[in-house]
Amino acid sequence: MATFVSDDPTADLRDVAGRLGLDDKLMRNGKGKLATRTRAGTDDQQTLTGFDSSGGFFYRYDHRLHAVPEEQPRLPEAEKAFVIATEYLLKHGLLPDDALAKPDLVSFHQPMLSEFEAKSGRILQSFATSIEVRYPQQWGDLPVTGPGSKLYVALGDGGDVVGVTRMWRSARPTNVMLKTVPAEEAFRQLKVGSHLSMPVGCATAKIEQFQLAYWSESPKESQRTSLPLYQIQGQCVSETGEGLGGFMGYAPAVHAGDFKLNDAPREADDVDDEEG
Repeated sequence: MATFVSDDPTADLRDVAGRLGLDDKLMRNGKGKLATRTRAGTDDQQTLTGFDSSGGFFYRYDHRLHAVPEEQPRLPEAEKAFVIATEYLLKHGLLPDDALAKPDLVSFHQPMLSEFEAKSGRILQSFATSIEVRYPQQWGDLPVTGPGSKLYVALGDGGDVVGVTRMWRSARPTNVMLKTVPAEEAFRQLKVGSHLSMPVGCATAKIEQFQLAYWSESPKESQRTSLPLYQIQGQCVSETGEGLGGFMGYAPAVHAGDFKLNDAPREADDVDDEEG
């Protein structure tokens, strides 16, 4: 079992604001969030929005991150993007000890912006607006999954950092002995749809991964402990053989009374693009 380290997420957010050169007098917006902004209304306007329930936050240069390019931005290659992003996190003290900051372990994502022809729907032009370096998290020997385990650095034109998403909880191990759930039993639970999210029309599920992991709740929620669980991932195919996309499911790996996920694994849990 893992127990989370921070007892004062609000103080953590003030510390982050100071590291980024922002005012640490965070304003509450009434939605469980705290925010601070600098140079409002200018091209260099920066915003830090955080959740006082967890300490997770978004930081961005508003106009740069959401700018509509007229031509393809000059984005760095993946290897260079990793170096820039990691150096930025280290410089500002934002790289957690439990982040796997190695080139062969991070992943990369490029958000796309496309212009379509109104009548035909044909794509007229398409740009990659940024490149994101995404760092996985690990507690002990197990990976961490869930909406509270996200560390993304977005790089824009010329390799400038335009945003950081850190929905992250650091934890320490707790010596509690719990009876394990056999993998076969967990798999049976998943087959009957327990904590399983699948695309509509899925006739055949092709399993690609079945592993033990820890779950980190949505940054909107408070969480004190996390128990190991089984995570299953794969691809869904329709009756006609059409690929429908990925699926994901979770089942308890230990017996600990009622097993609850406050946020079932689904797209709605993704808060990366949530506005402050």
